[in-house]
Amino acid sequence: MSESDLASNPIAPLIPLSSVNHSPWVVVGTDVLIIITLLVVTARVVARRRIVKTINWAEVTIIVATVIGLVQSICVNFACRNGLGRHRVNLEQPEFDRYSKYNYTGQILMIASLAFSKASVAFLVTNIQPAGLILRACHVFLATVLLWALAFILAISFQCSLPRPWDFSLDRCVCQHALHIALGVSNILTDLFLVVIPVPMVWPIQFSRAKRWLIISLFAFRITVPISTVFVLVSLSPYFGSYPIDKTWNSVFPTIANQIMMNLSITTACLPSLKRFLGELQTGLTALQIPQEVELSYSDSKAFGSKIRSNLTRDGYSTTYISGTEGSESMKGLTCDVIKEAIEYKVVHGEPSTSGSCSYGKEW
Repeated sequence: MSESDLASNPIAPLIPLSSVNHSPWVVVGTDVLIIITLLVVTARVVARRRIVKTINWAEVTIIVATVIGLVQSICVNFACRNGLGRHRVNLEQPEFDRYSKYNYTGQILMIASLAFSKASVAFLVTNIQPAGLILRACHVFLATVLLWALAFILAISFQCSLPRPWDFSLDRCVCQHALHIALGVSNILTDLFLVVIPVPMVWPIQFSRAKRWLIISLFAFRITVPISTVFVLVSLSPYFGSYPIDKTWNSVFPTIANQIMMNLSITTACLPSLKRFLGELQTGLTALQIPQEVELSYSDSKAFGSKIRSNLTRDGYSTTYISGTEGSESMKGLTCDVIKEAIEYKVVHGEPSTSGSCSYGKEW
């Protein structure tokens, strides 16, 4: 099947790579990245649903960001079928118009996806209920992201004159290079805030140093988003500065860089939620969570109590078992009684006694 046949056939599965068509690089990169993103987001949502049945704003915003990112990736695929990665001189005008529309739509959707992924991280921090200053900073950040998204969506939407705002022809648009640089720089600054804000939140908490650094690193991994944004900015020079202008041909690298940036923004927003110990940051717990040390202590006490009961039964003492219907308070009392019986057992059999008390107050 020839290249022209593939271009005209909407169900053709692949686009052939050639010296005059580099769009397959974009198609493969876009599809692989969005599949990885879908898997990561699904893992985050499923992991949370297994523990908590409710859904919060952090989950809602990351799901919305993923759905928008999926639609944006579809637009990129259609743009590849209509000229992206090929020379402008080899495209017919209707084909170039379709490319321009898909590219235009993809730019707007990418900004929306970035905004929702940023908001997801901010909502995640607010869910941990940090100190007042950090909480207010997150609220200000959410308002800033909202204004940032609205401003640049409007700027991209009307960067070229009506009634064809998607037509990027010369003398019809504002300085697109400056607009995209402003978009990239502001994107870097907002992401740097999300990298830094966990440090003052986590540092005062009484964690081990290893756990403290691990939590910070989960948020700090978002530094990959500003780094990828730098590559996007670098790729803009040939895209806007080539002569003669050949945007369809020079859009391969900027498009791949944008896809990497968008998908990293979504996936890195999921990383902190995938760690179970993040719940230890919550000072106001919504459900009772027994620390692992107490669980182990209780298990040891239960095993010790069973051993004492068997010894008491062997020596003629009676024991009483409390069924599970009486709840955790009964189990606590049972454990205390077992410890007291153990002390009495040692005294009766002439073994050295040690003073002790049932001190569960701090643990329970």
